[in-house]
Amino acid sequence: RIRVGDRDEQIATELADTYYHLCVAAVRADGDRRRGAFVELHAIERSGTPVLYVRGPLGTLKSLQLCTAVGEPGRVAVRFGGWLATRLGARVRLLHVSRERADPPPWVLAHLERGVRTLYGQGVLADYRVRVAATPAEGILAEAHEGENDLVVIGRHAPAPGARAKEDVTMQILRASDRPILVVSGNA
Repeated sequence: RIRVGDRDEQIATELADTYYHLCVAAVRADGDRRRGAFVELHAIERSGTPVLYVRGPLGTLKSLQLCTAVGEPGRVAVRFGGWLATRLGARVRLLHVSRERADPPPWVLAHLERGVRTLYGQGVLADYRVRVAATPAEGILAEAHEGENDLVVIGRHAPAPGARAKEDVTMQILRASDRPILVVSGNA
C-alpha cells in the first residue's frame, strides 16, 4: 500500500486502519536524532501495534532481552515477547531494573517467576535477572550492551503527566541503544 503525506501521520493512519502483528521502522544508522528519525510514539499508542526499531541490517534474533516492570505493560511485553520468541526459536532473559541494592521484594520475584512460567508454557527457554541501576533506562541499556541479546523488548510506558521528553524511558532507550528495540504498547 502506498500513502502520500506526512510520514508519521500516514503510518499512524495505516496502523489504525489495518491489523498488523508488527510494524518495522528503520532508523537511520548515522544516529540522526532529528524529528523523523523515529516514528512518533503517539502512532504506537493509538494503534497498539508493536513497533520494531532497527538500525541497519537485522541479523538473526536468537536471544531476547525482555524488560519487565511489575504491572500491565510488563505482562503485555512478556506475552508478546513470548509469542515472538516462539516463532524465532529464541531464548529470553527477563530483566527487571531495581533502584534498591537489597534483595527485590517477594512480589517482584513472583512477577518474574510468573513471566518465566508463561514463557516456558509457550515453549520458550527463559530465565530472569534483577539489575540494580539508578534509572530503568540506565539498567536496560547496560544489560543490552553487556549481554548477548540480539533484541531488546520493552513495554511502552507513557511518561508521567508534565514530564519532559528527556524523562521518557522509551525514548531514552531508543536514542541510546545500538540494538534493535521492540516497543510493545499496553494494549497490544
